[in-house]
Amino acid sequence: MQTFGHAALWTTEFHEMMLVGSNAPLTLDASRIRERFMQADVARALREVGIASPEALLANWIADKSALEYYAADARPVTDDDPRIEYAPWVKPAEFALTLSHLLSLQSEPPLVNADASFAEAVRTG
Repeated sequence: MQTFGHAALWTTEFHEMMLVGSNAPLTLDASRIRERFMQADVARALREVGIASPEALLANWIADKSALEYYAADARPVTDDDPRIEYAPWVKPAEFALTLSHLLSLQSEPPLVNADASFAEAVRTG
């Protein structure tokens, strides 16, 4: 979290998580995302992983850096000489549901720009 000034956590319907870090603010421009989704290759690739629309893509947003810092506030960094993540309890099947529920409790509205009310509502309802 210290390397990047901005970060976001995303999920999928399979509850795989993707952490995105950036040196610049992460801007989710609804009009640009719609334009990209109209490109056949982009739409096809996203549909292959179960994302049928721009709204469905943005519904996978979980949290920004401030929520992630709150979640990981007391966690030690994972390093090459201290790879605790490989042995962490949440990796165990019995811990998955608890970890997932904690992460999902952080969910916030994605920072959309250029989104009309109907688009934003479609993102909220998934």
